[in-house]
Formats: sequence, C-alpha cells, structure tokens
Amino acid sequence: MKRIFYTFVFVLFTAIMIAQTAPDFTVTDTHGNEHSLYADYLDQNKVVVLDLFFVDCPPCQDLAPFMQAYWEELQAANAPVQFLSLTSMESDNDAKVLGFEEQFGLTFPAASADGGSVEAQQPYTTNEFGEFFGYPTLVVISPDRSVQFDPWGNTQEETISLLDGYVQNALATISSTNELEKVVDMDIYPIPARDYITIDLKAFNAEKTLEVYNSTGALIQTIKTNALQETITIDKWSVGNYIIIANDGDTFAKQQFSVIR
Repeated sequence: MKRIFYTFVFVLFTAIMIAQTAPDFTVTDTHGNEHSLYADYLDQNKVVVLDLFFVDCPPCQDLAPFMQAYWEELQAANAPVQFLSLTSMESDNDAKVLGFEEQFGLTFPAASADGGSVEAQQPYTTNEFGEFFGYPTLVVISPDRSVQFDPWGNTQEETISLLDGYVQNALATISSTNELEKVVDMDIYPIPARDYITIDLKAFNAEKTLEVYNSTGALIQTIKTNALQETITIDKWSVGNYIIIANDGDTFAKQQFSVIR
C-alpha cells in the first residue's frame, strides 16, 4: 500500500485542482536557507514539486532514493524545477530531517518543523486540492499557481513516471505563457463533470485551439474552434483529472477539472 494513514474516514469524492490556487508560504530549510514559494520560485517561472513526508514514514523512505534520482535528472537537464520537502510532524526537528537527508543522500532542500514546514504543508491535507490519503504526498505547482495533486503509481518507478508527466505539463505552460501577451481566465462547467463540459471562450479571438491533457500530462484531444462556447462530450472518458489549455496566438488560459461517474 502507498502510505501511512492518519484517519480511516474516506471522502467519496473531492474535486481535484479545480481553480484552486496554491497558497504562498515561506520556510527555512535544514541548512538555514529561506524559501518563499511565490517570490523565489513561481514568480521566477519555476515549477515547484512539494514532497510531503515525515522521517519515520516507511513509504517516504522507500520513495526518497527515486526522488533523488529524478531530481538529479532534472538538474542535469537544467529544467526550471525546484523540489522542496516539507515534514508534517512537529517532532521532526532540523536534526532529524538532516539525518533523513544524509541517510538517503538527498540534495534538494527540506524544511523541518523548526523551519515552518508543518504549517506550510497543512493546506494539502484538507482535501481542498484532492483526496488526501496520507504520506508521502507529491504536489506539483505551476508558475500560474495551479496545483496538480498526488501522482501515485503501483510501484516507485510508476510514481516517478506519473510525477514526470505532471512536471512536463507544468513546464509546457511556462513556454506557452511566455510566448503570449495576455493570460486570461476561462470558465468550464459543470464541475465536476459527468457527460459533457462547456468552455466559455468569450475572452479569445475568433480562432483558437483547445488542448486537453490527462493527469499524466498526455495530450488526449485537440480542438480548433471559432465558437464563443465549446461543448465537449466526455461520457467515454475515464474518471480522473484533466487540464484544458486554450490559445488564440495572443491569449492563453489554463483550467483544470475532474470527471466523475
């Protein structure tokens, strides 16, 4: 099983990533360096991966070497991605988290309870961004402050593969946003959706392109339209989380939604 549970209360459904904005925070890592989510990373067009964990969590220990290997891969590629580990336990002080880093050879920053990690990670445990099952939990935050919540596979390798899909999707939005003059809001309804979604495109010029990505970052549908509203039938789509990106050459929008049954 994935992780250690803090509760046996299950939520039937929580809409993941629906127009939710990652809250800002500032923490100090175990080496005394300060990290502000917005000012240091998102506002600098960097993708942030939060690794929510605690030192004595066996699944967190299992995942740690794979996270380090993936971090090294991104670093070698000069990808604008920052990892940051946040412990959830008040008893995980700087010394304990430093020991965890040394045990698994981790080189990306981690904040302990001493550095404010418990408060910083808490919003992601309330089912606001997605159903929270326990630790570890991975969170990918794009520069536009949108959240992709908790990729998790049946193996550690599959988890990293899913995480990479989330990261690549977030990186794609950086290049798209940088090339466009204006970023606008885009309404999608109903949310959550079952059989169809309708997309409000009034903020765009006549001809625009819609791209739909699934939760792994794979492009599953492309639509070119001149309509002010576009309705997409989704009754055959798998239950899960999707992202729509709209682009007319001058204007860009990105919105997330969930499909339920």
